[in-house]
Amino acid sequence: MLRTGRAGTTSAAVVATQILSTFTGIRFGLMVGVGGGVPSEENGVRLDDVVICKPTASFGGVIQYDNGKTELEGRIARIGSLNQPPDQDKLFKPEYPHPEDKFTCADCDDDEKISRTEPERLPDQPLIHYGLIASGNQVMRDEITRETLRKELNILCFEMEAAGLMNTFPCLMIRGICDYADSHKNRIWQPYAAATAAAYAKELLCIIPGPQVSHTRTATEVMPKHGEWSQLGA
Repeated sequence: MLRTGRAGTTSAAVVATQILSTFTGIRFGLMVGVGGGVPSEENGVRLDDVVICKPTASFGGVIQYDNGKTELEGRIARIGSLNQPPDQDKLFKPEYPHPEDKFTCADCDDDEKISRTEPERLPDQPLIHYGLIASGNQVMRDEITRETLRKELNILCFEMEAAGLMNTFPCLMIRGICDYADSHKNRIWQPYAAATAAAYAKELLCIIPGPQVSHTRTATEVMPKHGEWSQLGA
């Protein structure tokens, strides 16, 4: 567990190293927590859904979006790959920022909400999404930057620890969506989103065959290949 106020990829890497030096028999890890969703009409990401990292043609399931070199016009060439709350699931237009003097979205203009066309959800059935997770050392709460990175990288959510683990600790990232990584961000959905992520992790552990785990190399040995690791998250 990260110490209070010490979130970020570096802190996560330090904790992982300490764990592996003490518990040398660990074979793989599940990084379970919450993340900021990156919704689009195509992916249908909503609050209380769960995002699981999945390798793509270019990245290994996680990309450290704030790690790279700055090029012309400020572009970054990335070198790292790596009980339900009340209905307050509001996704606002990227050009409508949250009022600076308001703590909640109670006074936000509902006319600025995005009308989503996907089928109506049942209240107790979050969806599971598999794809690319963006990881970095800063909290993402800017709708314009979120949309820019979504279009560029086709990411599903943001979080702050995964990039610190992927190269030293074989991990599957499991993130419950608690906000939309914009200026309307708040903590209302965090407990429920954490519970949905934990529920997925429990179900996953229940179906992984014991012999498959016992024949998996320990985390202190050579890192598994992407093909071997992806089978655990299938």
